[in-house]
Amino acid sequence: MLYISFNQDPKIYVKTIIQVHARFLKIVKEAFCSEHGYESEHGYKAALDNVKISFLLYLLYILVISRFVENSLIIMQLHRQLVVRKNHLNY
Repeated sequence: MLYISFNQDPKIYVKTIIQVHARFLKIVKEAFCSEHGYESEHGYKAALDNVKISFLLYLLYILVISRFVENSLIIMQLHRQLVVRKNHLNY
């Protein structure tokens, strides 16, 4: 990749930006369009929807696990307190 400052030559700078844009546009079209037969916007929206759904399911999973762990910790603390009290009463 070329690293050219704008002060050196504005024409080369603009051409480089256009080349980078074309390269990434090609990558996006290959990733979202040609494989699924979608137009670019529809393929992008479908991929974005899939990512959103996956992310929300992941967050829901984390929420459920965190509640389970939190409840488990509370139960373990109560059990520990009962054991300590029982041992304290026996002495």
